[in-house]
Parts: sequence; C-alpha cells; structure tokens
Amino acid sequence: MSSRSIGQGTCPKCGRRGTLVIKTLSGGYYAYYRHGRSWCYLGPLNKVYDEVRKSLDPNYVEEFDGFVGRVRLGLNESVTSVFSRVGVIRMGIMYLLILGITFYILLLMALIVMSQDKPLLLLTGRILDLINNAISLVITYMYIYNGFLELSKIDKTYGLGFGGSLIRLIALLSLIVFDSIVLAINVPAITGYVIKDVIGAVIVIAWALIFTPIYRLSNAFNVKSTNVGIIIAMIGYALDLVPGIVLIGAPIQFIGEGIIVHGLGKLPVSRSQ
Repeated sequence: MSSRSIGQGTCPKCGRRGTLVIKTLSGGYYAYYRHGRSWCYLGPLNKVYDEVRKSLDPNYVEEFDGFVGRVRLGLNESVTSVFSRVGVIRMGIMYLLILGITFYILLLMALIVMSQDKPLLLLTGRILDLINNAISLVITYMYIYNGFLELSKIDKTYGLGFGGSLIRLIALLSLIVFDSIVLAINVPAITGYVIKDVIGAVIVIAWALIFTPIYRLSNAFNVKSTNVGIIIAMIGYALDLVPGIVLIGAPIQFIGEGIIVHGLGKLPVSRSQ
C-alpha cells in the first residue's frame, strides 16, 4: 500500500481539521483524513470525490485536481513531467491567437484605407494572408506539432492531436503554395474561392483532431472552461468557410482560443513539474 498526502482541510466525517491522504491498494484509491495519530476513512476516491474536494482548503484544491487527473488518465508520477508539453501546445495556441488578432486588425485597416481601390485591397489581402499562413506554419510546427509528438509517445490517444497538427501543417503549406501562385499568375476568383474553402475545411478537421485530446485532458482535470472554448473556436472556424461572414467568424475564433489558453493554464500538467 502506498499513500500520498494532498493537503490540509476539514474532515467531512468528523469535522476536525486534518490532512487529506490518498492511499492506493490493489489498484484502487481510498481517501482518509489524518488527525495526528487518529484516522477517518472516507471511502473510495471515485465515490467521495465531490465531498473530499470541497473539504480541502482552497490552496490545496489544485494539487488534488492534478492528482485525480493523473489517476483518471492512468499516469504515473514519473512521467507527468513529460506532460509539460501541454504547456508548449498552450503557448502555440496563444501565439496563433496573437497572430490572428494582429492580422485581423491589419486587414480591417486595409479595408478602411483601400476601400476605393479594390485591386490594391485584393493584393494587400493576399499578401497579408500569405505572411499569416507562413508564420502560422512555423508556430504550428514548433509548438503544436512537437508538443503532440512528445505526448503521443506517452499515450496513443494523443496521436489524434499529432495527426491533426500534421494535417494542419500540410494544409497551411498548401495555402502558402496556392497564395504564391495567385500572386504570380491570374487565377479565376471562383477557382480561388473553391480551393481555399476546401483547404479551409481540411484545417477545420485538423483543429477538431487537435482539440479532441485536449477535451479529454480537460475533462480529466475538471477544467470545463477549456471545453467551452473549444466549442466556440470550432464554430468560428466553421464560419470562416461561409462566404461573406469571414470577418464575423474570426472574432469568435479569438474568443474561443482565448478561453482555451486560459483553461489550459489551469492544468497542473501544463506547467513545468
């Protein structure tokens, strides 16, 4: 039998102050409160989770959630340091958010300044799009792709995120090549819209794959706000594919991504151990 002290709290059984201790026996986890030399047995952790969590002092709740999250995911303490890669993925999403907001503002400025010169506005939009996609490609590779690559070595379910990040890389590279061709030769507008919408749909699918393991991770660590952010962001990505409302879809994406970044920041595994 092994045990782990979580922190101080008020025992829900006897009302005395004490230390919450989780004991492991035959693969099961059992909650106790230690009061000096006496003990109170609360029950199997999965059955007394809510009351145990409420009994802890606020500054120990995060550690408790982290422990329970690792239990739910079946992780050993020795490998949780690898999950600092979640923090790398979070940084990638945050940088993409900052990048998106920056280029969205630049596009709005171009619309205002060049509204009377449509050819120049179109050219500026294409150049901004090309630069945005190129930087997105680098950020995706450095943070999201590499982050999921490490995670997938620990748990195969993170392979979905790895696959999604790989698909996103390929799609972004395709957009960069296509935008470069459009700048070099005159491509019919309808053809351009169709091709970009197809690639855009692939990117939406890629995000769905990327967010699937993040959704699972957030559930395990009881961080529901991240999942709300995922839903909002996916709605924004989908709206990007609808002609005429691209400017509406982007802010929705930003809101969703902001919530995701904030939620991932609450995960114990997103910080260096």
